[in-house]
Amino acid sequence: MFGISLLLVFVLTKLYHISAACVNICSPSWTRFEPIFCEKEKAQINRARKRSDKISSKPLIYPYVKSKVVIMGKITTLSEIEKEVKPNTATLVGGGFDLFHVGHLRYLKKSSNFGRPLVVVIQSDKVVFVRKGFGRPIIGEKQRARLVSAIEYVDYVLILDKPSHYDEYLKKIKPKRLIFYKENLIYRMRRAKEIKKIFPHIQVIFVKDKKIISTSSITEKIMRSVNFDKITDRITKKLHELASRSTSNAGKISSILVRNGQIIEEAMNDKNDRHAESLILESIKKNKISVNDCELYVLIPPCLMCSELLIKSPLKKIYYLYPYGNDDGLKLLRKNSVVVKRYK
Repeated sequence: MFGISLLLVFVLTKLYHISAACVNICSPSWTRFEPIFCEKEKAQINRARKRSDKISSKPLIYPYVKSKVVIMGKITTLSEIEKEVKPNTATLVGGGFDLFHVGHLRYLKKSSNFGRPLVVVIQSDKVVFVRKGFGRPIIGEKQRARLVSAIEYVDYVLILDKPSHYDEYLKKIKPKRLIFYKENLIYRMRRAKEIKKIFPHIQVIFVKDKKIISTSSITEKIMRSVNFDKITDRITKKLHELASRSTSNAGKISSILVRNGQIIEEAMNDKNDRHAESLILESIKKNKISVNDCELYVLIPPCLMCSELLIKSPLKKIYYLYPYGNDDGLKLLRKNSVVVKRYK
């Protein structure tokens, strides 16, 4: 009889706790029912909470990492990458990842399928600005890095001021694979050849998404409303206006040809990802424009391929707004007696 009474008391107590919890959850103040834990349980919960406060999820052990444990999606630095990742093991990919969308997600997933650890270079705000145009990025570099680092198959995230294939980055990260998105192919195929010469151990891989989704197309309507009147310098304003009208997904880059302060020709990267400088040179040839007394202004320094075309032209003065890239083009131009300066 006594045993039955104890059982009845136990059941009634549990029912009371359950009903109290329901009442608390349904109350306007949303006061949660707090269960009672012993000291050992409290200690376990506190340890779990401390672990959950960290940036990443559960630590995993990888055979390709020098140290024993690696935190998934870790936002790190080049010096830390050198310490933690074994040479010739990583897959390296980069991008702006502005307004992160499903196309970005698929791109990173495909990249991770080639091998782990996956190292992702997030282009800094100033890099996205010069590549994608006035008003970009929409999302700041730190927030973009946090979004990418939260993906389970991303192992390391870096915020850097150059493209992922920049020579100095390749020297420090020492990836086994470098992933390029399959766009702007004329330039990227040439860059892949240069990389293979300098870093023969790196495998350059091109990937493509069947369903093309781009942040540029998403923001196109937004960018139409951008006000360029705040830019007081005429050359700077014109270059940004042209870049904003570019239909290229690879980069919103522009160039103008100036004679005695007057703009006589202009171009921007087109939908086939032909570069603005090469389009200017085509127009010069087609319209038989004399360029001996002209200056070329570009948003960023010409790439190596455009520079090879420029040294064959009579143009001897080139000005660029923002530094960007590997400087191969600048070196080639200067080597061939072309005056190249930053426009300020």
